[in-house]
Amino acid sequence: MGNHMDAHLHGKPTGPAHNLFGDLGPRCPRCSGLGHVLNLSAGIVVRYTSRCTCGGTGVDKEAVLQHEIHSLTQRLADLEAAFFKQITVRGGLPPTIKNSRQYWCEMIAWATADGTAVANTTTEAIVFPNVTIPANYMQDGRALFAKLRGRWSNVVTAVPTLTWACRWGGVTGTVIATSGAIVTPATATTNAQWAVELEIQTRSNGSAGTVFAMGSVTMHEDAAPTFGTVTNYGVVSPMGSAGVAAPAAVAVDLTADAALSFTADWSAANASNTLTGHNYHLMAPN
Repeated sequence: MGNHMDAHLHGKPTGPAHNLFGDLGPRCPRCSGLGHVLNLSAGIVVRYTSRCTCGGTGVDKEAVLQHEIHSLTQRLADLEAAFFKQITVRGGLPPTIKNSRQYWCEMIAWATADGTAVANTTTEAIVFPNVTIPANYMQDGRALFAKLRGRWSNVVTAVPTLTWACRWGGVTGTVIATSGAIVTPATATTNAQWAVELEIQTRSNGSAGTVFAMGSVTMHEDAAPTFGTVTNYGVVSPMGSAGVAAPAAVAVDLTADAALSFTADWSAANASNTLTGHNYHLMAPN
């Protein structure tokens, strides 16, 4: 106070007005609104003051900030209430939006090399190396999207069928989706393209969990299609738990690590009956 009074008596500016009576806002608890505080040295009051942490205003800045936050929050609440009122007046409640499950959408497996060719055999074999799905990864509602592509050929004599499948637990595991036996063309096909797409969704988790898989396999021929003709340049076959019809959920153990296998099975063995996988992507969308 001494310096402040001396400056006043000598006609010098006294600085910003204090807030002793709270007319500028909440009083600073440190200086009681004076803007300056007395200094103590070894328990003795010295003859000078120092500027308070309130910057000399005498105002409690923390209290002002809290008041502004409260005012802003209240304003937002008022705006939301007004908006909600407008929505209900115009016809019905707005749709309920639920929070995300906070899962990453990510590619969890992929191929960087061709799979081993399934050729000259009637034994069901994997098209790409198996992917291990960790225990308890497939929780309720979680899904897997798989996309596979490659090439195939067949022989003219003893026209073979080809069966595609997705198995849970390796090549001898539980079939969760299959194409059924697809009859290949009666004309020789060489290095034509094929594509498999499959969605696998968890219906229920646990040791007696269930997954529902649906998709399709497309097998093209080795000639380019021509508009205006009725020539068959390929076939698209659905894939489900029982083949092309009556898809259903399949019971599997989701509490243990399991190999996810995509397989192919020729009905006749011939060196010309062959298929090879080129691209493989497995994605978890949620």
